[in-house]
Amino acid sequence: MNQQCWCGRDDLHAWNTEYTMCRSCGTLIDNTSEYNAAYVENFCNPLYDQDYWYKKMLQEYQKIGCKNFDDVILYHFRERAAYWMHYLLKHLLPPATVIEIGCGVGTFAYWLRQLGFDVTATELNPAWRSFVRKKLAIEVSDYQLSSSPENCARYDAVFMMDVFEHLANPLDMTAALCNELKEDGIIMLQMPQVPDDAEYSRLLEQKASFLRYLLPGEHVRLYTVLAARRLMMRAGFRYMLFYPSIFHDDMFFIASRRPLKYYDDDMIRQTVLANPHAVAAYAALENFRRLVAQTQKNA
Repeated sequence: MNQQCWCGRDDLHAWNTEYTMCRSCGTLIDNTSEYNAAYVENFCNPLYDQDYWYKKMLQEYQKIGCKNFDDVILYHFRERAAYWMHYLLKHLLPPATVIEIGCGVGTFAYWLRQLGFDVTATELNPAWRSFVRKKLAIEVSDYQLSSSPENCARYDAVFMMDVFEHLANPLDMTAALCNELKEDGIIMLQMPQVPDDAEYSRLLEQKASFLRYLLPGEHVRLYTVLAARRLMMRAGFRYMLFYPSIFHDDMFFIASRRPLKYYDDDMIRQTVLANPHAVAAYAALENFRRLVAQTQKNA
């Protein structure tokens, strides 16, 4: 069992047979994994081989009606990529230089590029990187944690969507982000949110949807909002803004070491449409916004 939380406290208690909880920050810690350290340092967790997407993740998407990865890609464009883009543009405009760590099926990186951002997309598995390259015609590279001066202050933004829960030592990652981000750069994260005052027995009784995130060996750290705030503050990201998440048991936020910039709709529209290659991508985003507004009106 891991005897200490990332926050430095060792006041842990058994939450269930597979996770312990830090009494100080509320982080849930997987106590079953044997290869956590190797994954954090080398990004070589054997769980994330080519079968992770081709088999495991496809099976998950089939539960919501996706027959194949064409369906998954379209689903992501309609839902997650559009949602994230809507909030990102409030704080960052093209042609900013950005990196997505763990790009998944690549839809967010693709849309970023279409809107004029200078995008680096990364994924762990070589076979999966090749698949995304061929499917969406975007470059996808490997990613290694780095603190070298050559990588200092390269990016205006880092995106990690549904990635942080896979990291055994988040402090290594936040240190790398501090190194690679410009001083006023932002990070945008989505990850599962541990409910406040979470008791395993009560969640079981309620059949809480959060229980689906308990995946030992895969989700090795799960965070409360308090834990996420402390983690960001420790890394120097003093300014945090939480937005509504797509799924009610996730958290979604943007953080920075400097006060966040804000752009209104007119500025966003003017900036993006100055690039003739971005018109179609922006029109698709506008369509998403209209559909959301209509749905909320009819609710």
